[in-house]
Amino acid sequence: MILGMLAACMMAFDAHAQESDAGLLSGEVRIGSLMPITGELEALGLEFQAAEVLAVRDFNQYLTDKNADWSLKLIHEDTQSLPAVTLEKLELLHAQGITSVLGPLDSASLQHSRGYIDSNQILAVSCCSTSPLLAIPNDTIFRMSADDSGGSVVMANLLGYAGIDVMIPVWRTDTWGIAYEDSMRQLFVAGGGIVDEGIMYDPGGTDFSDSTSLLTQRVQTYVDEYGSHNVAIFYMGFGEIVPFIQHASEHDILDDIRWFAADPNVQNPELVSDAGILRFVTDTDFTTLQATSGKNEVSRHVHDTLLAELGMEPIIFSSAAYDSVWITGLAMEMTQSTDVALLRDAIPVVAQKHVGALGSIRLNDAGDLAHANYDIWTITDGQWAMSGSYYPLNSEFVFSDATAGSPADDRITIGGILPITGDASISGEQLDVAVEYAEARFNEYLQENGIDWTLHVVISDSTTDPGTALERLATYHQNGIDIVVGPYSSAELAAMKDYADSNGMILVSPGSTAPSLAIPGDNIFRLVPDDTQNGDVLANLFEAGGITSVVPIWRGDTWGDGLVRITGESFAEIGGSMDDGVRYSTDTADFSEDVSALSEIVRRHTDAGDGGKTAVLALGFQEIVPLIQAALLHDNLDDVAWFVHSGTLPANELLGNPDTAGFMQAVMMTGPQFEPVPNQILDQVNAVVSDATGRTPIVYVAGAYDAVWILGLSIIASGSAAADTAAILEAMPGVLEGYDGALGQVSVNGAGDLERTNYGIYSIQDSAWERSGGYDGATGEITFIDEKPPETGQDPETGQDPETSPGGGGCLIATAAYGSELAPQVQFLREIRDGTLLSTASGTSFMTGFNQVYYSFSPAVADIERENPVFRDTVLTLITPGLYAMNIMTLADPGSEMSVLVFGMLSIGAVAGIYVVGPAVAIRTVQRRIRVSARG
Repeated sequence: MILGMLAACMMAFDAHAQESDAGLLSGEVRIGSLMPITGELEALGLEFQAAEVLAVRDFNQYLTDKNADWSLKLIHEDTQSLPAVTLEKLELLHAQGITSVLGPLDSASLQHSRGYIDSNQILAVSCCSTSPLLAIPNDTIFRMSADDSGGSVVMANLLGYAGIDVMIPVWRTDTWGIAYEDSMRQLFVAGGGIVDEGIMYDPGGTDFSDSTSLLTQRVQTYVDEYGSHNVAIFYMGFGEIVPFIQHASEHDILDDIRWFAADPNVQNPELVSDAGILRFVTDTDFTTLQATSGKNEVSRHVHDTLLAELGMEPIIFSSAAYDSVWITGLAMEMTQSTDVALLRDAIPVVAQKHVGALGSIRLNDAGDLAHANYDIWTITDGQWAMSGSYYPLNSEFVFSDATAGSPADDRITIGGILPITGDASISGEQLDVAVEYAEARFNEYLQENGIDWTLHVVISDSTTDPGTALERLATYHQNGIDIVVGPYSSAELAAMKDYADSNGMILVSPGSTAPSLAIPGDNIFRLVPDDTQNGDVLANLFEAGGITSVVPIWRGDTWGDGLVRITGESFAEIGGSMDDGVRYSTDTADFSEDVSALSEIVRRHTDAGDGGKTAVLALGFQEIVPLIQAALLHDNLDDVAWFVHSGTLPANELLGNPDTAGFMQAVMMTGPQFEPVPNQILDQVNAVVSDATGRTPIVYVAGAYDAVWILGLSIIASGSAAADTAAILEAMPGVLEGYDGALGQVSVNGAGDLERTNYGIYSIQDSAWERSGGYDGATGEITFIDEKPPETGQDPETGQDPETSPGGGGCLIATAAYGSELAPQVQFLREIRDGTLLSTASGTSFMTGFNQVYYSFSPAVADIERENPVFRDTVLTLITPGLYAMNIMTLADPGSEMSVLVFGMLSIGAVAGIYVVGPAVAIRTVQRRIRVSARG
């Protein structure tokens, strides 16, 4: 990296854009801007150029506030809306030593310049190009817009949703239009629709009389056969739509059908400023869509500033132009260089962390914006209005007007904001399944009780990002959805709370536990206990394990800060002490420095020699995986006990890796998790989630399931078919009082959070999470299954004390052979051990002797199995017959000494027959045949 930065410093720049000898940027760093200030795209170019100028002004202020020695300077070039001129201006910028440019704006110009960009290693950050043909991985072109492969899917679905059977495409014959039309044609036909051969036109044309005359003939033919309500025109063009509609308005039949258009036409002011055109687009219910904007403080800043400067409503691509500057500038700040190779690698990194006018910016493998949701725009009362949204997770349209898009059905829609992607995606996937299952079961309940509406939950992805979660909430509210299941995390909820409160929205979170969000009188309910109780459990666990000092390393957000504080206070009350520890950023990916600091703090405590015990408290989510991988490099970190929380339990990557699994076993990792009262509904939810995801369900799926039911029942109780939030809030206490679901009987406190409850204590045993004890929420007492704290008297390899724990930790060899302690074969062995053998004195005595032998070699065998697949398969083949023989034990009567003894002897005999007598007989038979053969 250093060599690359020095090489970049040697590039030729003018006197105002020199880099220092140390490789740090200084002075004015020039970047180019390729915008169409004249020509057919003039209006767009002027708007986006204004957005770039605003962004440069804001970014340079950001640099000034950080006392940086450099600033950005834009060099504007007018592309005249022509691809050939765009290339000429790009060459001109490059001749001046400028290797980073904003643009080109449109796909045709970008396609025309692509060869020059590639061959000269130029960084191009386009705000607005969307052609799928330019979605190319590993090039130096980045696009702050989602490519049209996503938009065409949404548009094809929108046409189908609106009941359109016949689509007549109209498109401009350039790179963008050709690709869009081809994609739409394929998608619409695949969905069962009919697509006419369509009307194509040259981009530079203004006289569309022939095109609209031909279009009239085509439309008349289809209307005569299918009816005007089932035929629509889909227009794919830019500003030339104005003269096209002017010519179309001369034909009566063309305003009898619906018109849809691609995203470049969104909020086009010319479509509402002329009385004749406005009448036409109103009559045709003119509808467009585009990827959703950020709906945050930055997007409002861009919108308000440009509105004041330009006197017109800016479109979303202005936000993209604004963010293009910031992403480019932040990449330069990160690398302290203008070297294109370094910037190319840096842009995806800075984009992932940046929340701009577009909201949370996520780039896909091709370097294009990966948007999740789309806004639908129509013209209402003579002006542009957002009439709905599309949620790809559900393939669902939601309209703010129940009559928009297609005839309304009798359903009430509520929202869901869950982390389908990002750090908490494993949990989000399970929560999504639980919500969908609850929706299906609740609608069955409605049907069975003769209620004539259905509940519909639209799920939106928070990407495990607070900014994105807030954006999703704002989108719901704008679409008239004020009841939401979610969010999952406390950081997301903290970001959403003010917006929800000020707009009278109801949020029911299945996972947020931060004590700072336990606020009476708000509209937020949490179907989990807050971490005040969790801190008590952890503090009591420390004391039970003889721990006197704890060193925390935690996720620096609302949840992590709150839990560390509460735990420290609880531990201090019983005589323990908590170090200041290590607080890491939520953006941290490399934990080497943080874990090195942790190692030094732990060493300081253990070297103090005060006779006490030190432990580590690690509080994070999926980032616990790289954190523990970093801990493997520090010998002293596996000499102390580690405590975690329930968010670590789903981290199966740790258990699947022999190194990290061995580390967790060595440190006897332990953590509490709140436990609902076992019940049939919970079993059903867990079974559905397990089948759908292939993972052990997290405890929070119960709250996700119950949230849907509680909200649905409250809607019924409120008598509000329109889902009035005030009426629903008034009805919820009565619903909660009588509700019994996956969480059991739900009781919330004055803050709307789940009341004090019981916790399970889970420890790593046999390279798997095992329940090792429990915490009674009523008494505050901790008990362990082996009646001993997990840190005392345990074998670090097995997690058990064979001398005092006759049950042992588990079936190490079988677990390694079958790949999971949840495998039916392993569960079968445990049931025999715990439910039958240990129910009698003779069985317990047998297990005590057996464990002393078994645990002397089983850890080593299990390790070899995990490291050697061939050996594992061999062991699996060998132990399978013995498992069948053990079925004899299922006939024994638990608790009966005689029954267990008799069937135990029969099982031992069967096993001996399989592994001793059988092979001995086979060997003798072979030897006899060999001797006979030798005599013959």
